[in-house]
Amino acid sequence: ELDHRVKNNLASVVAMTRLTLDDTSDPADAREALIGRVHALARSHELLADLHWQAVPLRDLIMRAISPYQHPRSDDEPPAKDTAGVLTVDGPDVLLKADAVSPVGMVLHELAINAVKHGSLSTAAGQTRIDWTLDDEHAGLTLRWRESGVDAVARPESPGFGLQLIEGLVAQDLAGSLDMAFEPGGVAVTIHLPAEKLESVGSGAPAEETPGCGASDGGGYHSGSGRSS
Repeated sequence: ELDHRVKNNLASVVAMTRLTLDDTSDPADAREALIGRVHALARSHELLADLHWQAVPLRDLIMRAISPYQHPRSDDEPPAKDTAGVLTVDGPDVLLKADAVSPVGMVLHELAINAVKHGSLSTAAGQTRIDWTLDDEHAGLTLRWRESGVDAVARPESPGFGLQLIEGLVAQDLAGSLDMAFEPGGVAVTIHLPAEKLESVGSGAPAEETPGCGASDGGGYHSGSGRSS
């Protein structure tokens, strides 16, 4: 089993490297995007390893995925002037099966890095809400990413690898469905995951809110016109 996982991981890194390099002619951009994606993959694998490659709480995966974009501060410290938006996370306790963890983590990375570059995590006025709900019994889960507080965005005329990666991961690795809308206040993404990707559910936890930091570690699709980055 471990040998199988290692081979799959190496194959994923090789494919991701090739496609990232093919996506841009700028070596610096390619390097930044590739490092970001490898780090995102590593964060998911670290969480899986911590839990002995068993099911992972969706909330923990989300918090791990967005951790590079949080702006740490103490409770009595006012927000920094350059704080780039606020992230809110809300949803019931859900366990993702191990094979869904890396794909969901990578999708979250691509959405986050785009928000840092072009969306709600690029400005102090930005708001990013990540929430999820359980669908009807045995029907799976709906995960939503909503941005607001930014200028109007338009679907890229020529989607780059970041958007293609999101679409491919949802459809192929997660056997799910994706709806992505480029709305006046920001990007709105809805992802449906089938029940077979879930291990168990619980009663939920209060919403968590954290200021974003605007740090970037590569990748992402473009939220304006033209080719994606």
